[in-house]
Amino acid sequence: MRLVRNPRGGLKLCNEYFLVIPQNALELVENHDYLKAIDGVGKEDTWYLINESRPLALIRRDLDYLKIITENWKIVLLMDYPI
Repeated sequence: MRLVRNPRGGLKLCNEYFLVIPQNALELVENHDYLKAIDGVGKEDTWYLINESRPLALIRRDLDYLKIITENWKIVLLMDYPI
C-alpha cells in the first residue's frame, strides 16, 4: 500500500486535483487501505477478450469488485474492445 499512498499524498500537495486510478487488478480493492488510497479504477476486457466473450463466472467476479468500488463512491472507467 505504500506504493499507492506515499506518491498520492505528495502529489495531492502539488495538485489537489491529482487522481490515483490504477488499471485492472480489481482484487486489490478487498484491502481497505488500498481502496481508501485510490480515487477509482480502470478496467479492460470486462465482457470481451479479443473477439471472444469472457466466461460468465469471470464477468460476475469482476462486476462484484466493481460494485465494491462504486459503493465507495470511486470512479470506474471501463474499456472493452469487441471486434
